[in-house]
Order: sequence, then C-alpha cells, then structure tokens
Amino acid sequence: MDEIRQQLHNEKIMAEMKALENDANSILNETDSAIQAASSTGSDETDDVLRATKSNSAG
Repeated sequence: MDEIRQQLHNEKIMAEMKALENDANSILNETDSAIQAASSTGSDETDDVLRATKSNSAG
C-alpha cells in the first residue's frame, strides 16, 4: 500500500513539474515575442526596454 501511495505522490509531483515547465515556457515565449515586437519599432524607448529586459534576465 505504501508503494502505491509513493507512486501516486511521484506522479503528482511529475505533473506539477510539467505544469511549471509549461508555465515557464509560456513566459519565455511571451518575453521573446515582446522583445521582437519592441525591437521592430526601433525607438529609443525600445532600446530602454531591451536593456532592462536583458539586465533582468541576466540577474
């Protein structure tokens, strides 16, 4: 019985990890899209946004 509980616990953790991975990938995709959209405008404001984004992702 303990073995079954442990297996269910492991499966639940794996499902939670997969959900977190999907969330992280979505955030990365949104960030990439925002950077691409911002870089296509070529304004000074865009440069500020890109610098801030790069410094935030580096830290």
